[in-house]
Amino acid sequence: MVKRISALGVVGISVCLYAVACKDEGVRYLTSVGEEPPGANCSDGGQKIDFGADGDADGKLGTSEVTSSAFVCNGAASRGATVNSAALQVGDPNCPTGGYAITAGVDRNGSGSVDADEGVTRYICNGAAGTGTQGPTGAEGPAGGQGPSGATGDAGVQGPQGTPGAPGAQGTPGETGETGETGAQGPQGAAGPQGAPGTPGSSGANSLVKLTQLSSGGICAAGGVQIDVGVDDAPTDGTLSVGEIEDTQVICNGNAVQCDNAGDCDDSNVCTIDDCRLGACTHVADTGASCGDPTASDCNAADSCDAQGICQANLALEGASCGDSTSSECNAADTCDANGACQDNLADLGASCGSSTDNACTGPDSCDGNGACQANDDPQGTVCGVGGACGADTCDGSGTCASSPCLVLQNVDFSSDFDDWTLSNNPTNGSDTTSTFHINNGAAEDDPSGGPGARTVSQAFSVPATVSAVTFSMDFAQDNSSPLDPADVQTIVTGLGNAFRVDIVASGGDLFTNPILFEIFAPTDPVGTIGGPLVPITGDGSALTTFLSGHTGETLVLRIAHVESFFPWTADFDNIALSITP
Repeated sequence: MVKRISALGVVGISVCLYAVACKDEGVRYLTSVGEEPPGANCSDGGQKIDFGADGDADGKLGTSEVTSSAFVCNGAASRGATVNSAALQVGDPNCPTGGYAITAGVDRNGSGSVDADEGVTRYICNGAAGTGTQGPTGAEGPAGGQGPSGATGDAGVQGPQGTPGAPGAQGTPGETGETGETGAQGPQGAAGPQGAPGTPGSSGANSLVKLTQLSSGGICAAGGVQIDVGVDDAPTDGTLSVGEIEDTQVICNGNAVQCDNAGDCDDSNVCTIDDCRLGACTHVADTGASCGDPTASDCNAADSCDAQGICQANLALEGASCGDSTSSECNAADTCDANGACQDNLADLGASCGSSTDNACTGPDSCDGNGACQANDDPQGTVCGVGGACGADTCDGSGTCASSPCLVLQNVDFSSDFDDWTLSNNPTNGSDTTSTFHINNGAAEDDPSGGPGARTVSQAFSVPATVSAVTFSMDFAQDNSSPLDPADVQTIVTGLGNAFRVDIVASGGDLFTNPILFEIFAPTDPVGTIGGPLVPITGDGSALTTFLSGHTGETLVLRIAHVESFFPWTADFDNIALSITP
């Protein structure tokens, strides 16, 4: 429903508070205007407006029919304040059902009446006819007498009948003659049974008028009255609620002339509409207008004017959702605080979250104070158990206590010598019968070769009684100019091809011809840079674990072989590590 608010400023007018119903089913409401002498109601005299229902339907508002009154008083500086009331007939464009036009204003030109440019006119209209239940149809009256029959036209003279002639051929059918006159109406039949009563119509809603006295200040500097008009339909309770108001007018009490135009009425309040009406300043609340801070956020909408003409900060309710809506144990969804700010709801440092596991390698998870849940795992290498043959158990850095691996090879960094390693040369089919390996810049490197040769460096190791995990790593480089063919080199003898191989073979017997039990590493292309940084190489730990699990308690040999059958090249290796975790 659209509500229209207007203000009527009248110099020298005061209205008292009453509430009036303008329509009841089929009952007309009347007004009567009379002079009010100076006294308690109007200190300087004025006019009295009576309202009431025309109970006896005589078109006049009797004294016993008055239900409420309002007084329009002469102001301290009144200049012909006048209120006129005129009856409106049914069909009037302003009140189709009839009613009254009330004109209030100031007779500035002294003509004795309020001209169109000297005041404002409001209309109080009669309500539409009620739509209550229709009464039953009355009994049918007696049938009226039958009216006289119309006169019959004169018949033509019939001629004498001639002698019948022979039948002639049938002629063409003639045109249809004119319709004869209608015969007299027969008697009226008996009346049919009376039909069932129709569905009762809904009751019409009442129009209501509510008068509210206004104190000095605000919209009316000297006070006045606010007139609200509407229909009692939401709900129908005889009271004019806010949602039922369709029109509002304000009549201010008379006062000394305050203004000539709206510019004289600026109250420096952006939330009021300032105006000059008939010499008096009005300040109507500009509800919803922008004011104050125009910026808006999830928790603080742009400022706006309320219905009292006050600029309001439109803060969201404390606890309303804003910002990041995701929620976790350490960071609840963002919410608005009481001051219009969106706040993070972070859990306190150390608050419980995640896993509650508490053992030798991890404590219960906790919040870090910045919204994240952190695992409180002990550093890798922290001793967590007695261990076995390979040393004390240690934490793996992820909260698990693991058995320490056994490094089954010795002197793996070749810092100065080949202690614990066996160096061998196989002269079979080769012209180089002595070269093996040497130390170069802290790494092992094959000796310069004077011709085809085959050489190995090896070390025996024992496999523990139990094997749960195995790893292998080494640093490596080679600069072969053509691809190697280690798959064709199963025995370390020249003439079969070129290969660099790292294998596990059986202990005892001939290290050059023992069958290969497990191939760890056999490159075919150049790797890294000779004399430069070596490249880390790792073996297949899962396959190694499976293989060694089948050889527990045995002694095996890690063999590194370099076979040059057709051309020379150089290979470097260092930091060999074979670790077995029981």
